[in-house]
Parts: sequence; structure tokens; C-alpha cells
Amino acid sequence: MRIALAAAFTIATMTALDWNAASMLLASTTAARRVRDHRAKHAVVIGAVDDLIVAVQPDQGGRKLIFLEADGAVVGELGLSAHQPETSSLRGARVDAPARGRGRAGTMLAFWLRLCCVGAVTPTTSRINKPLLALALTRAGFLPVADDDVCVCDVASGSDSSVSVNIVEGAYSFSETELKSQRLVVTAAPLVDGRRVTLHANYAPPPDFGGAAPLLESRGDGAEYRRWLTGKLSSVSDV
Repeated sequence: MRIALAAAFTIATMTALDWNAASMLLASTTAARRVRDHRAKHAVVIGAVDDLIVAVQPDQGGRKLIFLEADGAVVGELGLSAHQPETSSLRGARVDAPARGRGRAGTMLAFWLRLCCVGAVTPTTSRINKPLLALALTRAGFLPVADDDVCVCDVASGSDSSVSVNIVEGAYSFSETELKSQRLVVTAAPLVDGRRVTLHANYAPPPDFGGAAPLLESRGDGAEYRRWLTGKLSSVSDV
């Protein structure tokens, strides 16, 4: 069943998204996603970007964008707050281990920015303390907002999926949980291939956010985009 759905979706993405096949594929992943997310059954397909299908579902304090490959594997998620009617705030992101190192975070952020652009919603972030998320935001053109207690550091990904962090300016103390869950290695040695990022900072979007994005297909118009980001998403019927 999963193979047939994946084939249908793969073929569909060459022309136009087969919404029924994509929705069936999403539904086939509900049980697995529900293990760590009891709201999984409320996810609804809203579009596609590159070779990924995208779904939205209610989440505590906002909503969540879920990105799936054609075989149903979850690539990652973006957690968004929706406390202001004109604002969508990125409060967290996750890229599953098998999908890392393939530019997936950038694709996910580009989709979100495109929704914000067309829906006339302002994208913001909460304070970013994850080095890899800060790196993805930096690569996507986001700029850190200056503050007195920010921490500037260099970040580099290792071949063993570890993340090396060299603090250049300011100070930040990672908890044991952060070190373990993010596979962080804090080092005093300069990183030859490191990329400069800022932690404990909010990030502002690129000036031309949403203007250039990967291949994007979605159902709905700007009003629907705005509702997905800021409106009520309490059940399948609301989407």
C-alpha cells in the first residue's frame, strides 16, 4: 500500500500534485506519528515543495508544519506560534537524522516564508538556542537581532553527525540534555570550516523573504495561507 501511494505521489509531482494520493500517504503515517504527538490525526495536506509533501496540524500554542518524503518518511517539522493575528513565529524545528545534511532545513524554511509572503503574515522567531537551527536560518538569509546577551559562535557539522561549537563572543552554557540531544561538542579550538552564527537571539527574515522559493504547490490562496499560519486549526474540518 505504501509503495503504491509513494509511486502515485512521485508521478504526480512531475505534473500536478495528486491530492488524494498525498492525503492517503499522510493518513498511512498517522499511527507512527501519533506515538509522540496525539494531534497527529488532525494533520491535513496543504501543499508540496521540491519532492516533499507538506501538512499542517494544530500544535500546543500554535501549529506545526510536517514535511514528508514520497515513501511517507517524516523529514522534519517546523513548530510555529500563532499568538498574534498578523505574525507567525518560528519556535522550533526538527530535521530527522536520516534527512540531515541534504539541505532539507532550508527547503522547510523557504516553504514557511512563502506562506508568510503570500498570506501577508510577518515571520518572526523566538530566541534561537540551537546551533544547527541558527545555522539553517543564517543560510536562509535570516539576520540575528542585536541584544546584550547574545552569543556569537562558529558551528561545523562533523561526519559522525556531531556538531562542533566554538564560542567566539559572549557566553552560553549548554545543558547536558542539549549536548546529548543535539550531539554538540563545545571546543576552544577555532573551527577551520565553521560558519558564524548567533545564539540566544531572535532572527529577522530576509528583506525579500518569500520572493524566491523552491517549486511550490498548495491548495488555497493568500487567505488560506494566512489561516494555516494564524487561524483556528482545531480539527480536520477546520482546515
